[in-house]
Amino acid sequence: MNNLMQVIIVIFVALLAAGLTFTLVRLLDRLRRKDAESEALEIRRTAKQEIEARRREGELEIKEAAMQRKAEAEKELRRVREELHERERLLDKRQDALEEQADQVRKQERIVENTQRKLTERIQDTNRR
Repeated sequence: MNNLMQVIIVIFVALLAAGLTFTLVRLLDRLRRKDAESEALEIRRTAKQEIEARRREGELEIKEAAMQRKAEAEKELRRVREELHERERLLDKRQDALEEQADQVRKQERIVENTQRKLTERIQDTNRR
């Protein structure tokens, strides 16, 4: 009986060890899975943060590029306006010079007309005498 008892005890201990081993393995698997899930969650969270940071960075780059293009366009517009202003100034100057010339021509025409009238009067006076 002693042998039988020992065999039963050995079998019981073996079964108990197998059960404990199985339970321990399952527990370790669950812990590993939880760790893996936690790590996956952390990776996703980090990835979302990086995506958001890159999106904001991209938006800033786009805004900076737009501001730079706007500044360049405003600079070009200023240059064109200055050029137009200078052309207007030159045209005004030319117009003033042409008006002055026209005034001079009119003045000379009046002088010529007066001179012709006086000459005509002298000729008529001379012819009457």
